[in-house]
Amino acid sequence: MNVLLFDDEGMDAAAEPDERTAMRLLLTGKPVDAAEALRLGLVNSVVEPDQVLPVARASWRARSGTPHSRPSGRH
Repeated sequence: MNVLLFDDEGMDAAAEPDERTAMRLLLTGKPVDAAEALRLGLVNSVVEPDQVLPVARASWRARSGTPHSRPSGRH
């Protein structure tokens, strides 16, 4: 199973899918695997399942400006 991590930090318009591709995805409802989502620009990174939380926390710390804080909520 592939796990996707979406982080809008650093995304640019050039990475977005074109209108035709977006319509195909919306109208067909066909699932998109991790590699295809990355190729289409739907996500900007793909990580292994055991790396989801470490990468998400690192991304959160980078945006929050607090390197040693943890997000609130359940851990």
